[in-house]
Amino acid sequence: MAQTGTEPAQTALQFDTGPGGAPSTIYASYQWTARGLTENFDGGAVLYGFWDRRFGCWTALVNRKPEEILPDWPILDCPAYGLKAESLSVLGHSKPVDGHKLKPGHRADIYFAEYLNSLPVLLKRLIAPFGRSQWLLLDLCAQHPRLWRHVHRHAAFGRVGALSLALDIFRTTQHSKAQNRFAFADFIASVPREKLFSQLLNRDFSSAVLGVLDLLPPCLASDQAAALVKVLDNNPDGSPMKPGPELLALSADIISTATSQSPLVSQFDKQDLLNKGISLPRFTYMVSEGLRHLTDAQKTAALKALCEVAVPQTFQWWFARFTDLGYKSRVFPPPPVSTAAPLFPISDRAALNSEDHEMRNGVSAYLPEILAGELYFYHWAGARPATVCLAATGTGDWIFFEAFGQNNSVIPDATSAEILTCLRS
Repeated sequence: MAQTGTEPAQTALQFDTGPGGAPSTIYASYQWTARGLTENFDGGAVLYGFWDRRFGCWTALVNRKPEEILPDWPILDCPAYGLKAESLSVLGHSKPVDGHKLKPGHRADIYFAEYLNSLPVLLKRLIAPFGRSQWLLLDLCAQHPRLWRHVHRHAAFGRVGALSLALDIFRTTQHSKAQNRFAFADFIASVPREKLFSQLLNRDFSSAVLGVLDLLPPCLASDQAAALVKVLDNNPDGSPMKPGPELLALSADIISTATSQSPLVSQFDKQDLLNKGISLPRFTYMVSEGLRHLTDAQKTAALKALCEVAVPQTFQWWFARFTDLGYKSRVFPPPPVSTAAPLFPISDRAALNSEDHEMRNGVSAYLPEILAGELYFYHWAGARPATVCLAATGTGDWIFFEAFGQNNSVIPDATSAEILTCLRS
């Protein structure tokens, strides 16, 4: 995927001068390369890799091996949770080097906005609620192609609190080597969550504990995550942990704080609805998804109906009615990329349902993302049949996202190579 900057890269570093004329601040310059965006400074650079090349972030200093960095601050806004992004620039979060303070350069915001636009739109939407773990979750999805479907499924059910806490624990306590992150991503996607937390905290947990954690918001503050870990780590008798008064009180306090700060809850005055059993993550998902595919006129009617919702059963009815209306209002889009045999576009709803039935991989669950222009699917009719997924970026490009076989099996590398060759031809 070719990338071009909207502004020419700076040709020289700029300096502020301190007392006596000594340089005190160094501003970065920016350049697009085939690998991604580079943030250059005197003596080194930071590389932000494209998704369809090698995703990641590395610093490269003169006479030193490149060092991978995992930004641990929010890089995307998430209005539904009142979350504000910070600049992606690593230099903007760095300590002084040799007496010099490194800062983002001229029009850094434009370069980083364009870089973030090069990422899959779906992934940005899925990871936005996770605050300080946004980059880590992006990286895990790049490490493990199936993980995005796990996140997608849990977001739909409003079960993101446990995942958010697991990401926080891993990010702050575990080694960040790539092989460790792949193992962690595989663990998330493959094993029951009770085992995930047992692995992270070295003790056993009941499913009821995970039920409590699932109700938590996905963007925990540092002190909230630390307090939860302290409670979960308290194991006086070695038995599997069950929800005790301390955990229930702490989770209730976290949920109350997040609910009071939620723009959606205050906009529609739905605190009472949440008190009757709808979690904040589930409420947020249902409102956003219920409105997403509607026309302006339909959205007006949906908002009016939402204001009258008072109990969970009516809210479920509202969600079912308006998501169905939205799906029927959207035309199944044409294929974004022309292909030749044996790669065939899945170009209507009947074909999508047929692919789901034949491949037994649940692909029809992504109809909303297809209608929204975020994903598109193809069928590979080669020796090893596969369902091929392309993802849209914010720049209007489409990139290869994943290919999976029957029953969501992993396809051979040779089949993946054949698919990529067909897409590029």
